[in-house]
Amino acid sequence: MPIRIEPLKEDTNHNHIALKGTATWSMAAAALKERKGQSSWPLVVLKSDGSFSAATFDEIFAGGEVAPEAAVETIAALKPVETIEVDSLTTGEAINKATNTGKLYVITANGKYKYAVNGRKRGGGDLPSGKLGELAGKTADLSKLGDFLLDE
Repeated sequence: MPIRIEPLKEDTNHNHIALKGTATWSMAAAALKERKGQSSWPLVVLKSDGSFSAATFDEIFAGGEVAPEAAVETIAALKPVETIEVDSLTTGEAINKATNTGKLYVITANGKYKYAVNGRKRGGGDLPSGKLGELAGKTADLSKLGDFLLDE
């Protein structure tokens, strides 16, 4: 049986923001704010070369200043992410793999993004109100955000 995406969406351990690599850092911040996310949520990025990378918002902030207009695929804190083909495992096997390795995996169908399964331990960090809120509110064109979201 293939990985079922709906149960993953219902499990808050797998919350994340997934964007095309050409989205801006301010769009990523706006997406996190719009979903009432936490800084421990991963930002999953589909890069121009077709590969996936990810980092938590906390890791991105710790990595240094990122310009609001910077394409998210250029963020230095992002690390490569392995993929799991949707038909290769069951939902439980995918969750166990992520949990046992403590990693985030992108689930794909024929190489195309479907969702992400996260085995990283979550911190309790609330959405930072200052810098991230300012970044999300002043520079992001929310009308274009939907064009860059991978989920939905």
